[in-house]
Amino acid sequence: MEQSGESTLSQERPNKIVVVDDDPVFGALLMAKAKSNGFDAKFYLSLMDMGSFARIKEYDLAIIDFYMDQIRGDEIAEYVDTFFKDVPVIIVSGEDFTDSERAKRWPQTVRAFVPKMDGVDKILSTAKSVLQRERMLRRLSTTTTKPC
Repeated sequence: MEQSGESTLSQERPNKIVVVDDDPVFGALLMAKAKSNGFDAKFYLSLMDMGSFARIKEYDLAIIDFYMDQIRGDEIAEYVDTFFKDVPVIIVSGEDFTDSERAKRWPQTVRAFVPKMDGVDKILSTAKSVLQRERMLRRLSTTTTKPC
């Protein structure tokens, strides 16, 4: 019996996610849960800690805190949108958003916003859903562009 492409992909390698958040406790909790859920996950306290912004392209998905000390998550998402459109972003935040921030248009790479208070399980289930959707869209785009 033939396996689906999704099962085959998950057997080939785990999904690689990067988390950028200035809260080390939240980062450690998310990393532990992500690894126990089969993700290949890396955590950085900042872009500077990552060493190079270009490393984001090495990941299947980025989870980025909205409010950080030196740069906001939506600003990082703008850079991802400009340079690495194929890397989806999930924005997380432990802070309340103002009405004007909620009305703001997100960069196209932002696929979801999850409040930290919803918990790491919700963040990771959202990550799985986003990755499944991205795989489905890639499959659809390749099947519609193949010559008959």
